[in-house]
Amino acid sequence: MLTMLILLTFLIYFSGTLALDKACPLKPMDLIFVLDGSDSEGQENFNKQLAFVANYTHQFEIGQNKTRVSVVTFSSEVKNEFYLDRYYDNSSLTHAIEQTHYLGQSTFTHLALDHVRQQSLSPNHGAERDVSKLVCVLTDGMSIDHSATITAAIQLKKHPNVTVVAIGIGIHVDYNELLAIASDANHTFRVANFDALSSIKAELTKKTCSVIVDGSWSPWSPWSQCDVTCAHGHIHRTRTCTNPSPALGGQNCFGSNQENRVCNLAKCPGVWTPWFNDQCSVTCGNGTLTRVRHCSTGHSEDCVGNSSEIVHCQEMTCKGVWSPWFNDQCSVTCGNGTMTRVRRCSTGHVEDCVGNSSEIVHCQDMPCKVDGSWSSWSPWSHCDVTCAHGHIHRTRTCTNPAPALGGQNCSGVSHETSTCTLAQCPSWSKWFLGDCSVTCGNGTLSRMRMCSSGHDEDCPGSAIDTVPCSKLPC
Repeated sequence: MLTMLILLTFLIYFSGTLALDKACPLKPMDLIFVLDGSDSEGQENFNKQLAFVANYTHQFEIGQNKTRVSVVTFSSEVKNEFYLDRYYDNSSLTHAIEQTHYLGQSTFTHLALDHVRQQSLSPNHGAERDVSKLVCVLTDGMSIDHSATITAAIQLKKHPNVTVVAIGIGIHVDYNELLAIASDANHTFRVANFDALSSIKAELTKKTCSVIVDGSWSPWSPWSQCDVTCAHGHIHRTRTCTNPSPALGGQNCFGSNQENRVCNLAKCPGVWTPWFNDQCSVTCGNGTLTRVRHCSTGHSEDCVGNSSEIVHCQEMTCKGVWSPWFNDQCSVTCGNGTMTRVRRCSTGHVEDCVGNSSEIVHCQDMPCKVDGSWSSWSPWSHCDVTCAHGHIHRTRTCTNPAPALGGQNCSGVSHETSTCTLAQCPSWSKWFLGDCSVTCGNGTLSRMRMCSSGHDEDCPGSAIDTVPCSKLPC
């Protein structure tokens, strides 16, 4: 009996060891489980959730530099059971999962997603590694605030290296909400009840491990051309670690990204002769000369380099000395002009001196004066009255150009005036009298007049007036 017990214990341990070898071997990652603890589940189903998580994580090798696990529960509030940096062995982790508390209230999913983004994925809580981070959300119903849940999921999925898996349990799950929570439809699961969670273990494990991508080499590039045109040289080819590139903690490519080989071309055929120099361009001082060489094959393209070139040459010091410059007259009598100046070499031969014997230079006599000239007349102004006779005027200025440097001013007037005749000014008619305000004694009466334009405002004064009137004594 004791032997059977020992054998059974060994098989259980060995089976667990095999599972550890099969679940993402040598690939560290962070697993964060977000568990629905609302009252729609009940304690029994919540315990089935915990059993699924414990069984699922048992197939990974747990450790500080291996796989880390965190558990968060939520209902009307969020409870962090433990962060990623809390447990570094399978036994302690399993025990901690089994001790997770059931909350039993409403389904505030968005609070849990915000907590994961702000706290669980913080480097201060064990998420400092650049590894794959799988957030697995389990829920049996719709969230209380659908809009807030969608917003929280969008923000969570923006976090670097994060993949979100959404698992819906039972018939009350909103599948569209699951799709919104998950990274994509490929990371969405639905099961009929809590007992069926074990049915997705293998597929969930596959998706968990496939998140990590090891690098692989691209095909080799074609060999380069030989780096010489004759004799012995080298060629090379390259490849890149992009097929695919390593991602989320995956291994980099092993090996070199470049290969080199020797290339053997035909023997270089041509050899240059020594240089042959032409005459120097000057008989004394510094000049230039052309020199040439010939390829031994008779074809310059068979040799490397040029068959001719221009180089500096220096002959004996020149014997001549230039006299001072002698100037011709300036080409203008005022303003800017040019003139020719010449000099003589002391030997009587210009080639014995360095430089030119003549040159053209700028010359400037006194500035030229500028006589002033009138600008165009301005347009005539408006008549300075609104009726009858008035005046108009126009002006011009001595600015086209203005006189300068002693030049003459403009002759004539800068202002012209002319008469303007408009329509006759409006005037009042004679007064028209109204009745006296009394029949005897002293009173007042109103009188009225009319403006000839038909508009009272065109004539000065008022159109209506009041004056005294007298009748016979009462």
